[in-house]
Amino acid sequence: MLEAAEEAEKNKAAADAVAGKIEAIGEVTLASEDKIAAARGAYDALTDEQKALVTNYNLLTEAEQKLEDAKADKAAADNVVAKIEAIGEVTLDSEDKIATARDAYDALTDDQKALVINSNMLTDAEQ
Repeated sequence: MLEAAEEAEKNKAAADAVAGKIEAIGEVTLASEDKIAAARGAYDALTDEQKALVTNYNLLTEAEQKLEDAKADKAAADNVVAKIEAIGEVTLDSEDKIATARDAYDALTDDQKALVINSNMLTDAEQ
């Protein structure tokens, strides 16, 4: 009986430690990747009995999805940043590059547009 109680206590402590790592992720940004990976690694190292005791596992899977979404947003924005940079010095021959950059920018979501660090260069080139 004592062994079972000690085992249950050990399992709960392990699960609580992982739940703490999951809580520590906080708001998910690209900078959260290490925390998410650490929480995932810790969770995966648990036994099935211990995993069953982690009550906030859904927060980990949500964080993983948000991180993937953030990476996709960053990649889309970086693509537009490169198109804007490719405009270079504005001349009469720049119209196609400007139009390509504008179309790519307009296709972004608002969150992705916020990541385009040189959008002012596009509006300057258009003028």
